This record gives sequence, C-alpha cells and structure tokens, in this order.
Amino acid sequence: MLNTEKYISKEMTVPYIQKLIGRGEYLKAYDLVSKLLTDIGVEKIEITKLYSRCASKLGMNQDAINRLERSMQKLSNPDPELNALLGSFYKIQWIELSDSDPAHAEQALKHSFSNYLRSREIGGNFWSAINAATLALTSGERELSIKLADEVIKECWDEYNRHGTTSTFWIPASLGEAYLVKGEFNLAIRWYKAARSHISNNLGWIKTTRRNSQLLLNVLRPGDELIDQIMNSIPRLRVAVFAGHRVDNTDQLKLRFPQEISDRVKIRMRKKLSSLRLDIGIASAADGGDILFHECLQEMGKQTHVILPSPVNHFMERLAESAGREWTDRFRSVIDKADRIEISSASRFESDGEGIYTLCTDFMLGTALDIERTYDAELIPIVVWDGQTTGRSGGTSYVVSRFSKLGYTPEKIPLSDLVKQKKPAKQYKYLPEKEYSYTNLGIYEPMVRPIVAISTGMSEVSEERNASLLNTLAESVFILCDENSIRILHSGFLSGKIYMVFSTIEDAMNFVETFLVIKDTPLYHSLVMHAGIIIKTESTLSGKRDFYSREIEEALSLIMSLKAPSNICTMQIKALIAVHLESDLNFQYRGLFETNIGNLLKIFEFFI
Repeated sequence: MLNTEKYISKEMTVPYIQKLIGRGEYLKAYDLVSKLLTDIGVEKIEITKLYSRCASKLGMNQDAINRLERSMQKLSNPDPELNALLGSFYKIQWIELSDSDPAHAEQALKHSFSNYLRSREIGGNFWSAINAATLALTSGERELSIKLADEVIKECWDEYNRHGTTSTFWIPASLGEAYLVKGEFNLAIRWYKAARSHISNNLGWIKTTRRNSQLLLNVLRPGDELIDQIMNSIPRLRVAVFAGHRVDNTDQLKLRFPQEISDRVKIRMRKKLSSLRLDIGIASAADGGDILFHECLQEMGKQTHVILPSPVNHFMERLAESAGREWTDRFRSVIDKADRIEISSASRFESDGEGIYTLCTDFMLGTALDIERTYDAELIPIVVWDGQTTGRSGGTSYVVSRFSKLGYTPEKIPLSDLVKQKKPAKQYKYLPEKEYSYTNLGIYEPMVRPIVAISTGMSEVSEERNASLLNTLAESVFILCDENSIRILHSGFLSGKIYMVFSTIEDAMNFVETFLVIKDTPLYHSLVMHAGIIIKTESTLSGKRDFYSREIEEALSLIMSLKAPSNICTMQIKALIAVHLESDLNFQYRGLFETNIGNLLKIFEFFI
C-alpha cells in the first residue's frame, strides 16, 4: 500500500490520483484510492468514482459496477456523472460478452442504455446523450435515438459556435456520431473529418470514435461503399517504428553513415516522413538515424516515443563516451521533447552485448505492434540501412528480418549515394571493434532469457507447511518440464514462491501453457512472466552454474504485489511473444507497476 501521509492533504490526493489514472498508473492509483475509501472525512462518492475507474481499467469491471450501484443507493441527490460512469462500465461488459455470452451481454446493454439515459435526464451533458442515442439505435428504439441525436446536435453546435477551432475533439466527433445516428451520412463524414484536427495528443480517442461508428454502421448497414467512406473519414493512426545505423566510428574502413552526411540524411528523412503523414514515431535514441528520426518528427509537431536499452542517465553516459558532446546534447533535447520514454531493462551494462540490444529492439517492435492493435493503427516500419546483413541481433538488419517475418516491408531511406568511400592506403590498417572481455570477469555474455514466477498464495502458513507446499509445487513443475523436454536454466525458492529462468521464449511459453491447463489449483495462486538480461557466472555454489539478473528481482516484486489470483506478464515478455511466436494468448492491459528502484513496468493480464 502507498503511504498517503506523504501528500500535503487529502484534498491534494484526489488530483494526484486523477493524474495517475491519466498516466495509466492504475495499480498505484488503485492502492491509493483503496486506502482513501477507509479514511474519515473524505468525500466518499468522488473517491468511489475514482476507485471504480481504476478497478475497471484493471479488469475488475464487475467490482466497479457493484461499488457504484451501492453508492447510488445511498445518494440523497441525483449524480449524472455516476450514472454515466455506470453506463460506460456496462457498455464495456456488453462489448466483452457479445460473442461469449449473448444473454448476459443483452442485459449489460440494457443497463448501459438506461444509465446513460438517466444521466441525461438528470442533467448530464452531450456525452451522456450521444451514448444514449447510439445505444437506443442499437436497441431498436429509432425515434428516441433521433430525439437524443437532435439534442446532441443543438448542444454541440452551440458549443462549437462559441469556441470554434478551439473546441475539444468530442464536440465535432459527437456531431459526426449524432448525424450518423440520424442516417445523414454526408454530414457525419464532414464532422468526423473536422474532428481529426482537434485530436491533439489524445490519440486513443480515435479508436473510441471508430468503435462507436462501427457499432452504428452494423445497425444501419448503408452499403459497403458508404461504410468505407465513413470509416475512412475517421482515419486510423499512422505509427512509424524506426531503426537505422549509428554514425560511423573513425576506425571503419567501409563507411555506412559518416558524420559529415548527417545533415543531408536528415533532409531526406524529413521529406520521407512528411509524405507518410505520421502521428506517432517509435525509435531508440542512439546517435545517427535514431536521433535524426525523433528530431524530424518533433519539429513537425508529432508524438515521439523513445525506447532505450537502459535507464536514461546511464544510456546518456555511454552515448557521451562513444559519440561525443554534439550527439549527447541532441539526445538531451530529444528526451526533453519526447511524449513517452520507456526502458527495456533497468540494468546498467558497460558492455555492448547482443542480448542488451536484442531485448531493446524486441521491446520496441513489440510496443509498436501493441499500439497497432490497441489503437487499430496502421504500422509503418522505416529504416536507414545500407542493405547489408550482419548476422548480429538487435541491429538494423535484425529489425528488417523481424518485420519481414511478420509480414511488413519497411520504407527505406537510402544512404549509399551520399557516402564517399575512403580510398585504401598502404599504411591504413582496419582496427576491428574491441571485444569486451567477459572471461576476465568470470562471467558469460549477457543473454535475453524469460523468467517465470509462481506463488502458492499460502505464505502465512507455518514454515514446515510452506516448505512442503513449495516442494510439492516444485515436483509437479519438474515432472511437467521433464515430460515436455523443457529446459530450466536456473530456479529458486522464496516464501510461498518459486522462480525459474528458461533457456528460450519457446520453452517458457510451452511451460506456461501446459502448466495453466493442468495446474494443481489448491497450490497455485498467481503466475508472472517477465524477461530480462541474464548473466551466467563461472562460479557455482551448488554444483551448477549460477545466474544473475536484476529482472529476477522485478518478477518476484511483481508477484508479491498481487492480492487477487492473476496471470500477469510484462511488456518485455509480451514483446518477445509478439515478435518471435504465434500464440493464442489474449492480453488485457492492467497498468504500470513501479519496482523498488523506481522502474515502471507495463503489465498485462493474459488468458489462454
């Protein structure tokens, strides 16, 4: 639980929670708001609303509904916001159950509609009205849907006339939806197109608008051509993921990206990016192509997401050593202007092992694929590449090969015509890149490995009982791995928990999918999957090689935080699955988890 006493006052805590929710830190917000619910003197209904928003985001949608309905029974005065929230939670339930449980989905639709309608009747604004109008049409109440749509049009027109181009996105978007409800398709298209220029940085709103439009079109069925026109008037996000060469070092005999061509590369890159009409750009931030990519998009006013292999300050120190002051200053500027910064590992390495950059690259590709799915976006890979395959994981050619296997063809920004190769001289001797001496340190090169932690949920029992439960769990794990030829590299016990490091992502997934089908329910409580950079040591205390990784601590910290039974994975493992495997797992985003050193892990609940 968070210590709420560190905040200035209870009044200051509510905006803080709202800020956490806005940043997607639902777990932290949930812990804080749960504590506040028990505090005397806090405005309970407002805290309950915040709790329910967090609970719904964390997959506890029914709990969110139950809380709000109990609060509604105690209200002395109507609360349109409470009804609107209930409407939104029941709408989520309706959509989620539509295929698997049609009967319960129909009930959820009725509850959603009635709550939005009630919100509007007691003073709710156009947001309640447009949702009620859409659900009325879906429920077959055509006349009521048109009446509500007309109310929305009047209210939003009044607002638009007052604020014009400074109106929020939802004013023109709601006008588009209202005209669509009425079947006035040309006006709907006009307002959907107008809404696009009001989106600012709230890119998730496009997905919501497209989803609501699709719900209406499923009822209206105006024909394929008109459906395409309407959906195309709400253009999908265009998301670029970039990889490119770093600036050459002075010892390279064959040049790829000499420092002196960087300005011309940037001009060429800006022209390409402008033609692609991008909304978001995702890349690392090394010298050369990465930084130029971010600079171009930031100068164009687009969103940039930076993915680094290590914490920002550590990465910057390494960059200063290898690329010098100019690129380091440009890195700082890119970081200052970035909309989002994520790291694939909290570890601080002084070597350039393949595993370090492979995890970062897979994390970046997985993040791009996740945005594509989450926002119904169009993903556009872009590379600055000389066309040469190095065979080294994590580099530009690795990115090209990964995307090719995933069915994408990257947009290429050529370099070769800008590069003037050095003339070989007799006295010139090529100096290969100096290899890092892991052997002298008594360790092996760091590698990407999956980590799985399992808890019994019975850590409060006696030590004898705890050890016996772990022994029984370990025996079942050993048998499962032996029967399925799954290799565990390293394992260990903590109170009520075991953890395992697997050789490959295939082994880890084979284990998890098999374990979750045959698990012994009385012993099993929760499971966490993570991935990190694992170092094998020369020394041993048990007769086997030992392994070290900061991410093992993160996996254990995460599983110890789980109060309800869950199957959880981090973005790191989700990215490996997306990039390297075909899997039947379904994922639901559950928020951000803060580790004991302040690293934020993006976490998901997964289902087979």
